[in-house]
Amino acid sequence: MPLRNSKPISAAQLGFIVEDAASEIYIFSASDFRFLLVNRGARDNLGFGFDELRKLTPWDLKPHLSEAQFREKVRPL
Repeated sequence: MPLRNSKPISAAQLGFIVEDAASEIYIFSASDFRFLLVNRGARDNLGFGFDELRKLTPWDLKPHLSEAQFREKVRPL
């Protein structure tokens, strides 16, 4: 829980936190499902650079899920 008198986290600080997080983080566009952000842990695990991932969608990474199946999984989100 943040302290009352603490300064808000800047966008740059948040970016460093996300990039260096121990968990894999994937953020994609709600309109076309292209990746907007994939942190270092996820990129290292996948073996792709961000430029490569920007051209992909989640179902490209998980071919056992069709686009329709993936959309159904994330619909509640």
